[in-house]
Amino acid sequence: MVRKLKSHTAQADRGVISLESCSMSRELGLFTDCPSLVLPSTTTRRTLPRRVSSLAPPRNLKRHMQVRSSQSMATAGSQRVDMQKKMEFLREDLTHLFDDQGINQSAYDDKVNFEDPITRYSTVKGYMFNISMLRRVFAPTFQLHDIKQTSEFDITTRWTMIMQLALNKYNPFRKWWDPQLLFTGTSIMSVNPSTGRFNSHVDTWDAVQNQKYLSLEAVRHLVGQLATLSRAPQLESPPYTVLKKPDGYEVRKYNSFLVAETSMAEDASSPAGSSGRQGSSGGSSPAGNGTSAFMSLAGYIFGKNDRQEKMAMTMPVFSNSSGRMQLFMGHNKVIHILTTVCFVLVSRHSD
Repeated sequence: MVRKLKSHTAQADRGVISLESCSMSRELGLFTDCPSLVLPSTTTRRTLPRRVSSLAPPRNLKRHMQVRSSQSMATAGSQRVDMQKKMEFLREDLTHLFDDQGINQSAYDDKVNFEDPITRYSTVKGYMFNISMLRRVFAPTFQLHDIKQTSEFDITTRWTMIMQLALNKYNPFRKWWDPQLLFTGTSIMSVNPSTGRFNSHVDTWDAVQNQKYLSLEAVRHLVGQLATLSRAPQLESPPYTVLKKPDGYEVRKYNSFLVAETSMAEDASSPAGSSGRQGSSGGSSPAGNGTSAFMSLAGYIFGKNDRQEKMAMTMPVFSNSSGRMQLFMGHNKVIHILTTVCFVLVSRHSD
């Protein structure tokens, strides 16, 4: 028996660790107003990351402290800086980071210390050149998630940037090589109290530990994304936003969507089910006993439904090896479903 549920679902392509509450999301160093966050993980990762602060200073503080030291020396003769207005300005200005309008260059000093793990500039001209180069070569999409004042003259942002090679649309081998680069991290934007303009922009990436300029880890992370030949199947899936991507997993935010589900309980007692894969406790894992459930759901989307309507295959298909699955409902309501496997139903079949 297959049934439909309206749900706010935490799920992923290869596995899932659900955030049961906003307090847990704060353990991940995300936001305080986060009703629907998801932590997809690889099958080998079974623990949540240690507590970190999403708006913490970069691990390599030397270059940042040099700027802060010069600012402290200038504080005696500084003008008053309204940091709230600076945050409001950045929230609007950064939406134009890679569009035709561009950011407001007059908001920056002539000498701007810009650095991320693979790029370094010391002037506003170099800073603007880097933005222009990224726009032309990679056609990036920039998503601003959070912005906060983190010290007297510092504003820290959390963001996601997605990039694809702009000219690769003309590549005859695009079917086999069409890399998408995804970076998440923080930026510390420092204000010069003497001028009231930004004079430092230091980026950190979530996926690397060594934030030093041209560190081997950072270069390997960039080249690895460019060199990848594997792509997810071109199947319809619910839209989501990547909030954070450390090494090996992603934290995603999904909107509400529908799922079709059926129980795997009968499989567990069937002869086919008895050959399921072993769980971590040594017993048979319900997720390995889902053959009959999978076929039931496959039959449902391929025409064995009330309308006898065939639907295109969607992704992901997900189950829980412990026999329990959490589906996030609207208004933070959670349904605990015992021993189930689900397909995601999207688009017009969600009506």
